[in-house]
Order: sequence, then structure tokens, then C-alpha cells
Amino acid sequence: MTNDSYVVSDVVNPDPYVEKLPIGEGIDITPYFKPPQPIGQFYVLQSSVNGQTTTTEDIQHQQESNGDIYIVKNSLWEQLRVEQGFVWRGIDISPNEHEYYSLSDPDRVGFSRWCPSTWQIGDVYLRSPEVSFYHKSSCLPSRTPYTDTSYLKFRSLHTTWSNPTNSITLNNVIELWFGYDQNVSNPVEKYWYAENIGMVQWQDNTGKLNYISEIPQGREPLTRQPLNC
Repeated sequence: MTNDSYVVSDVVNPDPYVEKLPIGEGIDITPYFKPPQPIGQFYVLQSSVNGQTTTTEDIQHQQESNGDIYIVKNSLWEQLRVEQGFVWRGIDISPNEHEYYSLSDPDRVGFSRWCPSTWQIGDVYLRSPEVSFYHKSSCLPSRTPYTDTSYLKFRSLHTTWSNPTNSITLNNVIELWFGYDQNVSNPVEKYWYAENIGMVQWQDNTGKLNYISEIPQGREPLTRQPLNC
């Protein structure tokens, strides 16, 4: 489920794109990332590869009092914020067992704009974060930082959406496409976020698919793995 696709790409497409969208126009997608309470809904994602089911992940969106939002996956997590008209991404400790990475913009170290928090269906957002990988054990750099230019498209808003097995139906699910061509006509990854729940499906272009398969009740909040850096 993690976005481990921060790689250098030279894909160029002459189609027009939206680099910056005026704040306040379009659909507010904040509730699709930010839980309605500090501890959000507990749910399970089923993983599959080329149609064959594999493992599952327990998922929960959590928010701290300082505004940090965490997409918790078992105990691993991705850090977000929704503020100043944007959804920002910070640290992700889930790319592999030994590393984590952090995103930065020229005007903000430790966070990068992922997309506008209010935008219109069909619009595309250009993003060029600096990506820095670190060792979890020592917090020291593990790779040379690089700038990754990519595009995120607000593909659709589904007023009613069902998972691939039709076992769960949800209201108000946004669909976002990530890619390296300016119109995102060849997406590398696709994301589905449900209002007041969080990311309920993820798909890449290699045959991997994770989707919500269960919404258990009465579970204890997930515990985030510490990052002592």
C-alpha cells in the first residue's frame, strides 16, 4: 500500500496540466484524510497480486493534537497534514524494514505538498518534492537525496462505491491517480479514500491491489512503531 514509487523519471507529455489551483475552488477533500475523531475507524485491507489474495493489513487514520495525521498500517505509518490549502506528506517509515524517507519542499523542510485540499474533479497537480532516505537504526542518510517530479490527478468522486468483492459499500469515495505523465493517462498508482474513514483501496500498475475487506468493531487503537530520530 505504501507509495514506494519515488523514482526519477523523464516521462514528458505535452498535454496541459494544473500546477496550482486557486484555494477555495472545488471539493473539500479534507474529511477523506482527517478522521472525525483523533482515533479513526479501524478497518482491514486485503492484499492481492494478479487476483490472488495474499496478506491483510490493519489500518487506522489517527490525528495528534499538533495536526499530524498518521495512516497506520499494522504498526508502520505515513505522516500527513491538511493545512494552508494543501494535503502535505512528511515521513513514511514503511518503504522497507531498514529505511524511512522524508519529503520536503523548497519552502518547507519535512513536508511536501501532495495536492490541494480543495480542488476540482479532473484537475492535475504538479509536485516536485525532495526525497531523503534514512537508516532507521542510526537516522543517518542512506541514499543521496533527489527531486522527484510527478503528477496527481483528481480522477473521480464516487457517491457510492463498493470493494472488488462487493462485500462492503461506502458513500463518498474519492479516486486519485498518480503518475509521471502530465495528464496521468498512464497511472503508476491509484488511491481511493472514503469520507471519514481514509484510504480504502490502493492499486499499482504491476498487479498489486489492496482493498477494504472488513470493518471490525471494538478493536483497540493501533500502536505506531516509534521512530527515534
